[in-house]
Amino acid sequence: MLRANDLHASVFDAGMARQDWFKTLAIGGYRVMVPDSQTAAARQLVADYHRGAMGLPDGEVDAPTCPRCSADDVADDPRPRRAVFGTVIASQAAPLFLVSTPALWWMAGLLQFLPLLAFPMLGSRHRCDRCGTAFGASRRRFESLARAVAEAQAATTGEPA
Repeated sequence: MLRANDLHASVFDAGMARQDWFKTLAIGGYRVMVPDSQTAAARQLVADYHRGAMGLPDGEVDAPTCPRCSADDVADDPRPRRAVFGTVIASQAAPLFLVSTPALWWMAGLLQFLPLLAFPMLGSRHRCDRCGTAFGASRRRFESLARAVAEAQAATTGEPA
């Protein structure tokens, strides 16, 4: 949003999530930095965003609709991600309890592969707030979004995309 308004914004600590995401939580997330000369404009844009003044018109939002009731009261469903995260934690902790019995060592080895069964649940999952239906909706690929942006810019400038 800041860059779209011609401010020189940079994201710091973005690589931290790849290295140690617990530290990302500990330091409070990411830092977005702008030059001192653009601080007032950046703060005003962020305040406008939080106030809701920068909302997109309904036609420009690429949001899924419920396949059951056709409502657009749809939100991300965090339950699949929670289930996968719980499976990963359980698969790492369970061997600690199973290795006390030599007969169960083989099961402790197999539990390491348990998260592989849960990863298909990480698809694009949504939940309808109106009827409660959970469903998957395909997300637009970055290439198609970039192409749409290029076409919109070409339409405003009159140059071919």
